[in-house]
Amino acid sequence: NQTIAGARAMAQTPDAPTFDVPPAPWDPADESITSEDIGNVVSFEHVNLEVPDLEIARLFFCEGLGLTLDPSRIGAQRGGMNVLWMNVGKQQFHICKGPVAQRLPTPGSAIGLVLPNLPAVAAQLEQLRELIGNVKVAYITPEVLQVTDPHGQCYMVHAHSQFPNFAADRGIVYLQLPCFVGTAAEIARFYSTLLGSPIRVRTQDQQQAGQPIQAEVNMGHPGTKLIFQERKELGSTFTEKDVLRLFSGWHMAFYVADFSGTYSRLRPLLFNNHPYKDKVYNFKDALNFHQYRFQDIVQLPASGTLEDRKGGSLPVLYRISHECRSTAHPNFLRCLFNR
Repeated sequence: NQTIAGARAMAQTPDAPTFDVPPAPWDPADESITSEDIGNVVSFEHVNLEVPDLEIARLFFCEGLGLTLDPSRIGAQRGGMNVLWMNVGKQQFHICKGPVAQRLPTPGSAIGLVLPNLPAVAAQLEQLRELIGNVKVAYITPEVLQVTDPHGQCYMVHAHSQFPNFAADRGIVYLQLPCFVGTAAEIARFYSTLLGSPIRVRTQDQQQAGQPIQAEVNMGHPGTKLIFQERKELGSTFTEKDVLRLFSGWHMAFYVADFSGTYSRLRPLLFNNHPYKDKVYNFKDALNFHQYRFQDIVQLPASGTLEDRKGGSLPVLYRISHECRSTAHPNFLRCLFNR
């Protein structure tokens, strides 16, 4: 067969390319190497906050920051008429009407955003001062804008050039969260062990002088991270009550690939004391809702399992309400319109 013979001859030709350039040395400290890696957490979808006045929230997020009120969902699909969904790239803010404004913990928390036009954002927010009250806007650098909303929540708005590996021209690039001294590494270990998230822990030796120890948790596409920063103001001695005082009730939603395995590992921490309909008492319920929720981040034993939690013996290090979804959830990869 001449065709087969010809193919064999081509495969054996001495002109085939050779790769004689040695590979670049692998430097674990080079963050660009792992910038496009994700773990079990596939993507980060939304942050949910309660505020007492939805109109002020709409003006701040849409007219000020330039986000887009989601046009594809009516009130019943959002969870009621007192819920707004704001699109920011491939992600969202869910803003609900509540008696007290919810914020990320203080001191030192921030919601990091990437937005395409910082001068426009600054000008828009300045124009809103008389309508929505105490809004603070200040340039930290030409590519970083610090914004504080009427409830005191800090937003750090970045040009995309500061996060070139963030896979969208706008979105939630990080949540910066203060934690107690000595807990950042253990919090990161919790996410790595139970949720399968890639982590990066920076010790005092790796930090620049005067900067806090921190741990970064990769929450998947489009490149969102949780950044836990140890704050000296919070101290190193704390009780569970001290941890709970930092938590105002806000939540975040994300998608995982190993839905059943993650459920199994987190099962002792699952909770149903929330106002939503997705109450999960067994895995059949989780499959029905395509999600489950947990709050407490605990110090894991050497085994890395939560078996000791049944006896109440695992210290609580942090609390965040996590909405953990499967990739079968109807909102996974839903197209979001942005102006």
